[in-house]
Amino acid sequence: MTKKNLSLFAALLCVYVNLYAQTYSASILFDNPPVSTTITLNGTGGDSNWSNTIKSGVNTLQTIDYAYFQVNKSAIATADNNLIFDITYFDEGTGRFSLHYNAVTENYKQSNFNLTGTNQFVTATIALTDAAFKGAQNGGADFRIESGVFIREIKIRKGELNPDNEAAPDYSGVEKNDWSEFTGKSVTGYQMWFSTGDENSGWFHWNATTRPQPGKLNFEVYPDVSEYEDAALAQTGFANLGNGEPARLFSSANSQVVQTHFKWLKDADIDGVAIQRFVNGLGKTIINSDDALLKKAQREAEINERLFYICYDISGSDSEWANRIKFDWVYNIEQTFALTQSPAYAKVGSKPVVQLWGTGFVEGIHPGSAAETIALIQFLQARGCYVIGGVPTWWRTETGDSKPDFIEAYNAYDMLSPWLVGRFTDNAGADDMFARQMQGDKAYCDSHSMDYMPVIFPGFAWSQWNGSASGTSGNVNEMPRNAGEFMWHQAKNIKNLGASQMYFAMFDEYDEGTALMKAATDWTMIPTDQYFLTTSADGYWLSSDFQLRVAGAAISMLKSTEAAPANVPVPHSEGPVYYRNSFESRTTDYNFYNGSYHDIGTFPLDPCFKNETQLSASGVSGQATEMITFPAAKSGLYVAQITGNATSATGSYYYQFADAKIKVKADMELSFSKYALNESGKYASVSLRFDDGTYLHNISLTDTDCIGVSPENARGNVGQWTEHTIVIGQNDLIGKTITGILFGYAGNSTGNFDAYFDNLLIQDGSGSYGDCIGTALTQPNSSIKLYAANGQIFASGGNTTITVFDMLGKEIANHHLKQGIYIVKAEQNGKIETHKIMLH
Repeated sequence: MTKKNLSLFAALLCVYVNLYAQTYSASILFDNPPVSTTITLNGTGGDSNWSNTIKSGVNTLQTIDYAYFQVNKSAIATADNNLIFDITYFDEGTGRFSLHYNAVTENYKQSNFNLTGTNQFVTATIALTDAAFKGAQNGGADFRIESGVFIREIKIRKGELNPDNEAAPDYSGVEKNDWSEFTGKSVTGYQMWFSTGDENSGWFHWNATTRPQPGKLNFEVYPDVSEYEDAALAQTGFANLGNGEPARLFSSANSQVVQTHFKWLKDADIDGVAIQRFVNGLGKTIINSDDALLKKAQREAEINERLFYICYDISGSDSEWANRIKFDWVYNIEQTFALTQSPAYAKVGSKPVVQLWGTGFVEGIHPGSAAETIALIQFLQARGCYVIGGVPTWWRTETGDSKPDFIEAYNAYDMLSPWLVGRFTDNAGADDMFARQMQGDKAYCDSHSMDYMPVIFPGFAWSQWNGSASGTSGNVNEMPRNAGEFMWHQAKNIKNLGASQMYFAMFDEYDEGTALMKAATDWTMIPTDQYFLTTSADGYWLSSDFQLRVAGAAISMLKSTEAAPANVPVPHSEGPVYYRNSFESRTTDYNFYNGSYHDIGTFPLDPCFKNETQLSASGVSGQATEMITFPAAKSGLYVAQITGNATSATGSYYYQFADAKIKVKADMELSFSKYALNESGKYASVSLRFDDGTYLHNISLTDTDCIGVSPENARGNVGQWTEHTIVIGQNDLIGKTITGILFGYAGNSTGNFDAYFDNLLIQDGSGSYGDCIGTALTQPNSSIKLYAANGQIFASGGNTTITVFDMLGKEIANHHLKQGIYIVKAEQNGKIETHKIMLH
């Protein structure tokens, strides 16, 4: 046995001796009949509702509402405050249940258990220091257990678990590696707090309790759920997504979900995660399950070689916050789960990293004096830890969000990580924070031998949670991501500061719109009956993993000795989709925007229009390009319309409605749906602008229907939707960058032109498109453009007479032509041209 394994074995043996080699004062085993020692199960009635049930072949008590219990006072007196419960239950699902007990100060004090989905019987240990079994609950009960769990046994013993009396671990034999060394590494906060349930309960952080549905939800960004297994997803109350898929959400406790998240971290080259542990929900509970959420994270971190550490968030906790952390750190993190023995657990040298977030904040509920904070920091440091402080923005001056007289507590940390989320909304604000606060923070930490880890965030919005209906500010897309430029600008400032690492807030926080994780790109990936913030809301189509890739590039930039690029260096998408626009918006209630409250607003889901501009207009009047609602839209509610009046038979109009940054690859396709409202509307189409100043509509190219790509070639039918595809990934276009997307009109008569467009898409293609694709037969300097398709030769533009001859001058029919060389005579509008062409 290795030294590392001996150390781990000794730690686990210590846990076993301390927790299980004990004498119990009271117990009840739910056999048939139950075997009880001084514990009585109350009968049913009122909210007391339970049944005797066989679960996994074993007799259990199933709690339907509550199961109430009385304890004989001769066994455990009211004055016995220090009690330890061991509750054995069937660990099914990933929700939670609670023990409610008579305490000194209240009669239904709550201690929670988190289910871990092992589908086996496990034992939870709960240490109470304020018990007062005085028969003060319904029916004279001393404690109750809430609904939704199958209990095998309850045992109670007198005594306490005191973390101050536990020996500190020995880390000298723990495996070390470069990737879990915390120095110089950047991490992202991992909440792991989303759960799924049934109609009326269990949807923690997706909604308050009930199943999310239109108008009843607590999250801003809809996740990309396409990579999760069906078993990891639960049906919501929303309508289907725009692409027809059911609207489902994931549980953070599902093993395959955790596995997927760590794969994303590895793919993006993000060094690791700070796993959030919320102190107000801890209690003094030990879950003896090898499949607890933290163990799942540990396993995936090791497999993917990503570091992880525990970050305690004290928000909303009580005066027992420090004791809760000490108990949890010693009995769960160090002993039962043995997380700090993992080769993936973040360490500075041999010191395991732990973060305390929220100490010193004057905002909200953040308990703890400076003296209490210092004592907790010293407790953790004495156990060999490297302690990070997640501290207020203005900690150094002890103003604003910081408590006064707290500087000595801040000085006790090994590293400081001041909170910056929401403190600025754009690049100018980031620069102001850099100059006004961050430079001084870094200098102070350097002079006091503390490390410094700035916080960086991609954007922010929480209108679904904190809209005006709640009486608080909840601006839709309140702090825009601006295609990653907002986060990239922060990262450049951090590099200029000389910091070596940064903390991304957050990895999975869809509720406040700060998530780096994969998210819905546009209307096709969100429910059709509810607004959500999408990756494309700022007018650029961004793939669902875009923010992950920006974060990875920022980490690489921070580690590099090279100067930071001025702008985000990662492409908007790496395929297979590079741009998608159905011009969709959604209306949402209760928003705060433009400085005031509004009951309603309509906001973009797709790229829609961005930096739009008229490129040219000749021989037209009243021209316009805009988005409108159309009852017969091809998809969704909206279409893009191009309209105007041609005052000349050669009139033309081109309008760029979107910027882009898409490098053309082989076989890449442009496709769109079109609805011509009149004959002249057939002469409207989609075009592209390239980085060399050329335009798609000026190139001799056909679509898959063998129609020339210029709008001067009639396309579509009046009064119905038609589908069109152009293979742009061929010939000299490969390698060019698309910089603009536009609509164009180029007709051959005067009068009104009017057409609608929907479902515009640029994506990877198959490479197989029929005979005419890429076969431009036009001779240089010719004015009549010839094309081949399905064994025939035709011309673009107006009415053209085509005559085909073989090489001996014999006229042949212009159909079912075979490979070979032909002479083609083309007559168009009185002009005659003769060409020698080769079909192949």
